[in-house]
Amino acid sequence: MNTNREYYHIVTREKFEVGQKLVFKAETNNRLYDFFFKKEFINSDGKDALQAINAGISSNGLQLGKEDTNLLLKYNDITIRGVRELVVEMVRLKNYANYPSRLNCLYVSESYEDIVKWKKIFNSYKRNIVQIVKINANGNYFAGDGDLLPKEDAISFDKKINQAIKYWENKSKPTLPEVLVDGNIEIVQIIEES
Repeated sequence: MNTNREYYHIVTREKFEVGQKLVFKAETNNRLYDFFFKKEFINSDGKDALQAINAGISSNGLQLGKEDTNLLLKYNDITIRGVRELVVEMVRLKNYANYPSRLNCLYVSESYEDIVKWKKIFNSYKRNIVQIVKINANGNYFAGDGDLLPKEDAISFDKKINQAIKYWENKSKPTLPEVLVDGNIEIVQIIEES
């Protein structure tokens, strides 16, 4: 679907300015992409998470020190969420290619009330929120429910694919509304600033 509408967006890291323009195209990776697919997990000995696991295997089972345990937990957390995004993208490409990719879009909300729900979630993850802005987006969009995304668990890929299909079908009233927008975006107002 194509839109030219105003939305709300949570800004982390670097502040935006009124009038600033963003463009999201198929080749424009967003921060979600960078977070899940560019992060490396290396300990102070230069070993990656899997090398640390292999080095910790003994006849008594897996023996990891604090650093490698934390490394493995972070690797597991990011990897399972990265897998979720890959499954969702695979389903989108196969069945819903006209919708924006979660990896090449800006995440926004249709109302201030909805963006406040996301702000609480961001705060619970200790994300550094620097602004809430109002934007004008002229491009494709998908309005969905973040609660329908595949869960961050170890269920089968088949079940995750079915969860992703339900996310893109979006047949129920959302409990955690989210909108994905691509195309041309302009910052039109600073709503909150930290």
